[in-house]
Amino acid sequence: MAEVIETLPGPATSTLPSETNSGEQDPHPRLADYKARSIRCSQEERRFNLLLEQKERRGDSFNASRGIIAAISSNDDVADEEMEWNKIEEAKKACGFSDKLMMSEWLIEVPSNLADSWYMVPCPKGRRTLIITARGSTRSYNKYGCFTASFPSVLPGGHGRGPSSHGSTILDCIWHAQSKTYYILDVLAWNNQPLLDCETEFRFFWLQSKIRETEGISERSDENQYPFILLPHYPCESETLTTIMAMHPPFADETVILDGLLFYHSQCHYHCGTTPLVGWLKPFMLPDILNIPVAQEYMAMKPEGYKNLIEHAEQQIQALKSKKWYKVKKKKKKPSTKQESMEITVSEEELDSHDQS
Repeated sequence: MAEVIETLPGPATSTLPSETNSGEQDPHPRLADYKARSIRCSQEERRFNLLLEQKERRGDSFNASRGIIAAISSNDDVADEEMEWNKIEEAKKACGFSDKLMMSEWLIEVPSNLADSWYMVPCPKGRRTLIITARGSTRSYNKYGCFTASFPSVLPGGHGRGPSSHGSTILDCIWHAQSKTYYILDVLAWNNQPLLDCETEFRFFWLQSKIRETEGISERSDENQYPFILLPHYPCESETLTTIMAMHPPFADETVILDGLLFYHSQCHYHCGTTPLVGWLKPFMLPDILNIPVAQEYMAMKPEGYKNLIEHAEQQIQALKSKKWYKVKKKKKKPSTKQESMEITVSEEELDSHDQS
């Protein structure tokens, strides 16, 4: 199964911000990176170029997808499967599954086609998680790529023995610890069918239909230790966003807090790494950035002294740079060029790993 993950492409051109319980005081991990890039190319231009590059590299995505199927097919022999799982055990401390999730940028430049070509997904506050099923077991890995848990699930390949355990599924989820529930954001593969080179619109449709077909997936049982709930997605018309943001609480479980909103371009393939084709905003930012009113409970989330997105994040980055662990890392990693020295790249992993367990 380790080979399955290794066939996923590496990070793209452009990391989900603080949706992983990093706290609303954390700066977005790529704001400074965005600022340096904006000197050369705007966020909107990078979106356009990435979509063109995506079409040109469709063959690469197909080969990566074919590699996933080949890796899964090669695991038919039990001894080989045991060997692969042993490799995963050895990789727990090494955190070898990092950079496999698709991460966002701040939605600093509002897309001109937001209403027509983008979807919004409300995200609960929790921890970003990669879910992998194979050989009758379900395993979760945190955003650093480290193993966190093994349990049965009714996902294809996620429990039992026999033919039903031979499939493999890879999901992009958010783990909500208080309710012990996985909220599904996206899909990389389903029952041996890779979906990396499929557009957002198709992946979301596929997930909806497959989740409906999977009996007991949203319930807790001996075969499904933790419920899996598919997060809704909405078109980004003003009327729709206004209706959604007027509701509070936003989820059926009132213990689940809305951390922020992800905006997916409808034609975006699943890129491992950060991409401008997925944007992120906090709820209280919508009135200023999208001219969308929100419930008063969301406005109460606004930090004291907040003026605008860029200034707010810049202040946080300056505070972050004063932290001891950040200074140590910058000393260890010296820029190779003058241009690189201008780019302060603060990863989400760096933010969270020093602020929480």
